[in-house]
Amino acid sequence: PVHLTPAGEADPVLDQLPEPFYAVDSRDYQLTDIDEARLAELGASVLCLEKERPHVPLARAVMAIRFSPEVLGTQFHPEADGEGMLRYMLTEERKQQVITAYGEDKYHDMAIPPHQRVPREDEHAEFLTFDFAVCRGSDGELEPQLIEMQGFPSLYAFQSWLPDIFRQHYPIPESVTP
Repeated sequence: PVHLTPAGEADPVLDQLPEPFYAVDSRDYQLTDIDEARLAELGASVLCLEKERPHVPLARAVMAIRFSPEVLGTQFHPEADGEGMLRYMLTEERKQQVITAYGEDKYHDMAIPPHQRVPREDEHAEFLTFDFAVCRGSDGELEPQLIEMQGFPSLYAFQSWLPDIFRQHYPIPESVTP
């Protein structure tokens, strides 16, 4: 969570956000222990701070600063949305970065939403899906062929999203249920 300061609560860009609000916070560097007097001399103000972490012996990071009426800087990513972040976290490059820095368990905690985790999941597939199709064989005749086989402990997680995605793109009546 990100917490608004009094200046943030009055800021025309942030004033409608809840307290606290949630945002993507992915950083290698942070601004802490800011010189408030110097900031005020420059006409700038801190708008929000990161969550309190009593178990971490560091000052709270500054998450947004208003530099002027026209310029607002954020440490968090206001452009990020859940779907885009999930796609990003599932890229092999990002996966390896997180695993290298924090371990595989942390990666899975970040990449798989808690409500879609499989209880007692392990590395062995518990669900298998086979896709078959009727195709033309080398002799030109129709024949069944194995197209794909997938096996994941959480293979069916996508099904919780599927009805909403279909409704976004197709005129499916609300009376039709998944």
